[in-house]
Amino acid sequence: MTESSASPDRASTWLVVVGIALVSLNLRPAIVSVAPLLDVIGASLELSSAEVSLLTAVPVVLIGVFALSVPPIVSRIGHGRGVFWGVFLIGIGTAARLGGESLVVLIATTLVVGVGIGITQALLPSIVKLYFPDRVAFGTGLYTVTLTVGATLAAGATVPIGRYLDSWPGALAIWAVVAAAALIAWLPVARAMGRDRPRPTTPAPAARSASWLSWRNPFVWGLTLFYVINTAVYYSMLTWLAPRFTALGWSETAAGLLLTVFILAGLVGMIVITVVGDRTADRRVWLVPTVSLTLVGTGGVAIVPEAAPWLWAISLGFGVGAWFTLMLMLPVDYTTDSVATSRLSAVGIAGGYVFGGASPFGVGLLRDLTGGLSVPFGGLVAFVLLGLAMCFLFGPDRARYGG
Repeated sequence: MTESSASPDRASTWLVVVGIALVSLNLRPAIVSVAPLLDVIGASLELSSAEVSLLTAVPVVLIGVFALSVPPIVSRIGHGRGVFWGVFLIGIGTAARLGGESLVVLIATTLVVGVGIGITQALLPSIVKLYFPDRVAFGTGLYTVTLTVGATLAAGATVPIGRYLDSWPGALAIWAVVAAAALIAWLPVARAMGRDRPRPTTPAPAARSASWLSWRNPFVWGLTLFYVINTAVYYSMLTWLAPRFTALGWSETAAGLLLTVFILAGLVGMIVITVVGDRTADRRVWLVPTVSLTLVGTGGVAIVPEAAPWLWAISLGFGVGAWFTLMLMLPVDYTTDSVATSRLSAVGIAGGYVFGGASPFGVGLLRDLTGGLSVPFGGLVAFVLLGLAMCFLFGPDRARYGG
């Protein structure tokens, strides 16, 4: 079977489901596992806080930069093999962190991991287009949920693993086991999909040509900005939600628990959209309430943080998590084939992670300039308001584009 004829039977579909789930588990542990060990790594390698923070910041930016490499990868080796080699880079970069007590090795592996994640994450929407054209919410939710599960496991298990192994490089490298499992599961899928370019699943006359994918097209700008806003809110909250409350006198334990609630609520939001998202082709039905919940949570944290902190964390997490899943469905919705999907998805991810991924630094800079987090969090409220207004652009009556 080639990618051009990807209408798999039930057995092969479940093989793809398992493959996507295991592949997605690898999209965050190599980044998230570093965060709990930042102080340990900094002390071991004698790095400043700014220097050691690059170990988490650089991969996020690289996710965006190397998402743009997806179209030529697809044209040369296809979607299936592209995913395989992306996960291979994640695995080899993660495993090489066994030598992480050398700064050169640690930086090099961080670069390799970022490239692998960027390629793999940008390819997954086109895999959804190939195998789940009528169940976009299920296919997209499958990898966003497992992506978040992988991040949660890495955040919670890395420190205990490091203590057990008595080695922080070992704790970072252990996540290569997950990549090995994903490669084994994905190999038959990659072979089945073959090297052929996928053909449009809808007749060409019903779609515009690939020339539409240009920075002169307002829709491309709009979708990219939508990605930027969601990414900026999520990573800003991931970085600064706990400090927002410790600055108000909370203990680090309580603030950390609040952050955990935020992350788990996001996972619940993703699962809900996975279940109900395919009930309507009009994404605005779900986008408006989920972005509104994000606005409630962001506004609460910015303006009256201690009025209902747990409610703000739940509302914010559920909203931004569900919004993330819905956002990743849009390139699938507005393209007729997997080639166009991979192109549009690559542009959105590139903009989202390069610019949105830099937002925690912007929040920190504003904090230094203003002496607190109220002003930068107020800026995030304005950002979410813009995102809410943009929801109404994504109706089902928009033109679809072909590759």
